[in-house]
Amino acid sequence: MLPLTKGIYVVVGTPCKGASNADTLSYWGDDNGINGSKTKCRITRLTKKGATYSLQRACTEIQFNGSFNDETRITVRNRTSFTSHARPEFGTPDRTYRYCGTKVQF
Repeated sequence: MLPLTKGIYVVVGTPCKGASNADTLSYWGDDNGINGSKTKCRITRLTKKGATYSLQRACTEIQFNGSFNDETRITVRNRTSFTSHARPEFGTPDRTYRYCGTKVQF
């Protein structure tokens, strides 16, 4: 669904090896949402305006097995980089991520 390489992404400026969960997201293709370390999301609706995608997601919080729906926006810079836009409700700023491969590096 998204024109991104499948795998692990970390915040630009963060080394791939040893990146914290807070600085890591993953994308595995198809209807898989952009996932944090403790969430598993599925894209239920996707809209595109230029290089910016709005993703409506159905998510499961893995640690507590709770579910929730949300919407997030990303701008795809190229096949291996994207910017995740601010989520004021969570106090998160825009963050740009780069590809680090298909496995977490410890």
